[in-house]
Amino acid sequence: MGTVDFVSAWNNLWTPIRSAVGGQFITILAVIGVALIVLSLFQFFWQRRRGGGMNGLGSLTMPLILGALLVAPDVLVPTFLWCAQGVVNVFVALASTLTTG
Repeated sequence: MGTVDFVSAWNNLWTPIRSAVGGQFITILAVIGVALIVLSLFQFFWQRRRGGGMNGLGSLTMPLILGALLVAPDVLVPTFLWCAQGVVNVFVALASTLTTG
């Protein structure tokens, strides 16, 4: 049995899309997404430190979702697939050792 490689499959799918749209544009969107997440977290914790921000995580919901959508194709999806690939490969190796004796 071989190993599973989810990240290469994603890269084969995402690279032509990235090239068609423009690599710099996608990179700029990812940087904006990361900045949006970092700034919204900084603002939330700063307000909490000053005694404000008592509306809970409601003020974080939309910036985090928007930032995650902007970052997802370049950062989140490959990271998630890499983790899933590791878990699946462990199970494949375990099944392989169990079936071969």
